Amino acid sequence: MNNYPHNHKHTHNHNHKHTHNHKHAHNHKHAHILHAQLISNIRHNNGMLYLQSHVDNSFTEQSDLERLKAELEAKARLELNRKLEEVNIYLEEQARARDKLDRMRDINEAEMKKEFERSRNELLVSM
Repeated sequence: MNNYPHNHKHTHNHNHKHTHNHKHAHNHKHAHILHAQLISNIRHNNGMLYLQSHVDNSFTEQSDLERLKAELEAKARLELNRKLEEVNIYLEEQARARDKLDRMRDINEAEMKKEFERSRNELLVSM
């Protein structure tokens, strides 16, 4: 009977160690799973941050593109207005030159009529 309690105690300790080792292994496995989930969450969060950053950059790029487009359109309008002003100045100069030519032609025609009338009158008088 003396061996029985000793064996029983030994068995109990062995079972306790087995249970303790099992719990330790279970806790270690659980900790490993939690660690893996944490790493996964960190990667997910980093991925979300990357996506958010990319989206923010896309919006920034989009707003930069829209600003650049507006600037280019403004420059194009200014250039177009400058060219139109040049065309208007040219057309005004042409109109002034045409008016001057018309006045000179009218003056020449009037002088030619006077000369014709004088020559005609001289011929009529000499007849």
